[in-house]
Amino acid sequence: MGKILKKIAFSLLLLLPLWGDTLRVGLSSGTASLYGEFQIGLKPIFARIHGLYVKDGDNWGGVGFMTQGPFIGYPNLNVSLFVDGVHSQNRNALPIGVGFNYWIPYAFLPLSIRGEFEYANNLLTFGDADRFSRGVIEIGVQIIENGELFLGYRNLRWDSPFKSNWYLGVGFMW
Repeated sequence: MGKILKKIAFSLLLLLPLWGDTLRVGLSSGTASLYGEFQIGLKPIFARIHGLYVKDGDNWGGVGFMTQGPFIGYPNLNVSLFVDGVHSQNRNALPIGVGFNYWIPYAFLPLSIRGEFEYANNLLTFGDADRFSRGVIEIGVQIIENGELFLGYRNLRWDSPFKSNWYLGVGFMW
């Protein structure tokens, strides 16, 4: 399953410049993360790719599908539901998740706050894993049109803590 996920992820990464909507890169001490998404068709359905390169070699990656739309009554708040296929060495999972993205357009520089949480229990994990969870929170400032700087925190867990750290990054939206 890991080789298939790698091939799908690489294919999606190559297509990102053609149909991409979002690309974010985050860096911290000993890690580098990548997140990309692009719209599929005319509906608000997106393919997503994300990964984490870890200096000590225990890398992590995933591909999935997401749908998102404005939360009723709050036009600057988008809510998303998604499913991913994730892989790390001998561990695989199919987590289900929820996310949000809130834009604060009236600030001096437009701000965004976004977060995601996904979880897979023992029925949706394979290989050496019994469960999987991932939580991410980011705050970004749009310094140029379609470009932002952000600060984020991630918490990845398989059966025990995997990688939790703060990171800085840049994002591009087209």
